[in-house]
Amino acid sequence: PQLWESLDPPPARWDLRFGPQRRYQILASPHQALPQAGFAAAPGQTSTSTLPLASGGRVSLTMLVPGDKKAQLLAPLAGARLLDIFNFLGARFGPYPYAAAGLWLDGPVGGVDPPVPGVVAFSGADTSLQAAQAAAGQWWGAWTRPATADDVWLTQGLRAASGLLYAITRDGPDSVLPALRSWQQLIDRAGGRGPMTLGPERLGPGEAALLPEIKGAYAIYMLRGMMFDASAPAPDAAFTALLEDFARQYGGKLVTARQFETLAERHMTPAMDLDRNHSLAWFFQPL
Repeated sequence: PQLWESLDPPPARWDLRFGPQRRYQILASPHQALPQAGFAAAPGQTSTSTLPLASGGRVSLTMLVPGDKKAQLLAPLAGARLLDIFNFLGARFGPYPYAAAGLWLDGPVGGVDPPVPGVVAFSGADTSLQAAQAAAGQWWGAWTRPATADDVWLTQGLRAASGLLYAITRDGPDSVLPALRSWQQLIDRAGGRGPMTLGPERLGPGEAALLPEIKGAYAIYMLRGMMFDASAPAPDAAFTALLEDFARQYGGKLVTARQFETLAERHMTPAMDLDRNHSLAWFFQPL
């Protein structure tokens, strides 16, 4: 069966009913019309607060926290980090797309895949990159989804690249070097760059599942590198404009790699026009 539908399913009102064990708490997608919905269930305690976004909006936040004292002490810091990430991403991709958010404080490292609309998972071991990547899944994967299986690398790559941008901004460029090295090693073990479909058979099941995301993130990060202008007051201005344009035109829709390529060509710098035809086919076709 196909993991991704070729047509956009209409939003629906999901009626989710749960009968968990008493020690479990539930975080579920917001009560609004959605093409897809989901939930997380885990032992712990829940609390509700309001996040005042820099854009002027407000988001109702429900946090699921493990019962141990250490996690409870870290909960306010996790809430503040989520707010900072929402503001950072919102300035680039538009406002957080849902009326409510759930934060699962003891979730898997790097978040849930595929992302659950309205539910963000943080682990105590998450770096800034991983935490931002988990939150970015609300824009890329939950709200804006790939049109076909061949486009999954784009939304996964945008999610991971968003984590890179956040970590670079908050912690400096050196903070992402360990992640970039580990990604490069994985790509090398899979047989090098090249098509997104190349290499999973050379990896274990867990690594093979990560390959499209890592290749996608690397491709988008290389695109950022080509557009970067160290002499400009805002070196990332061209790349940021591309992301903003893409989110403005296609946010909340099914997206294709071809749509992203077309917009990238509108924002490309003269140095990127290797074939002198204002095309980035030389960059995207091998993907």
